[in-house]
Amino acid sequence: MNKRQVKDLMIPLHEYALVSSDATLQDAIRILREAHVRRPSNDRLPPRAVLVADADNRVIGQVEMLDILKALEPKYSLLGDISSLSRAGVSDELISSVTDNLSFWQGDMSDACRRVRTMKISEIMHPLKESIDENASLTDGIHKIVMWHTMRILVSRKGEIVGVLRLADLFGAAADCIDTED
Repeated sequence: MNKRQVKDLMIPLHEYALVSSDATLQDAIRILREAHVRRPSNDRLPPRAVLVADADNRVIGQVEMLDILKALEPKYSLLGDISSLSRAGVSDELISSVTDNLSFWQGDMSDACRRVRTMKISEIMHPLKESIDENASLTDGIHKIVMWHTMRILVSRKGEIVGVLRLADLFGAAADCIDTED
């Protein structure tokens, strides 16, 4: 595994789901569905996120499936990161009470879907600034993904973004390495 490089596992940018920052949520979902049908090279899992590009076609962010679900009820953002409450020592009972008793949903799912259909993707995207060089080792890739607590990282070549390295692909390589007997 030490001899393999990030470029050996990355998905080339042209194979990934990519939308412009002025695209709507509906546009992003359509692009993501197309990417699922197209499937990346090497018979890997399809993308689980949409990359967002600026007017110059540079990747500036991402939108994951969870972000789209959260957009259906924007008041979820008022809660913050529930998992950080647990790590801070807040009891499971209190967290359960808060999450069970706060009912943010107003109306039904169809109403929420109609409301967000034309929402700009830039309203819910997370910036992506970190990248890793395509010639870095897979162990460097694992280190960065773990340290940044992210599902994917951009891959660069001479400062240009050329692909995406995903947690799922790194895990597959690590699992194969762990499961292989010498």
